[in-house]
Amino acid sequence: MLKIFGNRKTIVTILTVVCMVMAMSTLAFANASNGNEFQSLYTRVMSWVTGIPAIIIAMAFALMGIIRAFKDGFMWALGGILVAAFIFLIPTIVTGLGGATI
Repeated sequence: MLKIFGNRKTIVTILTVVCMVMAMSTLAFANASNGNEFQSLYTRVMSWVTGIPAIIIAMAFALMGIIRAFKDGFMWALGGILVAAFIFLIPTIVTGLGGATI
């Protein structure tokens, strides 16, 4: 049998991978919560990125970019404004990813 698969290390590696796959396959069918595990986390993050914290963070990035642009060039202002815009787009992106089906 050692001649077919190679040395002992290869056999042990193959058996380990097979055992891991067999152990994890039962977890794939164990979902009985209907996907509600992360609902509270989702609600909290969405309240952060759609409320006052998101506005404060976006304005801070935009202002830091504009202030830094006076010293080092206009690319800092562009970067700050782009990050601020991305912060405002995060809820749309997250909602789109959550509702996507394959």
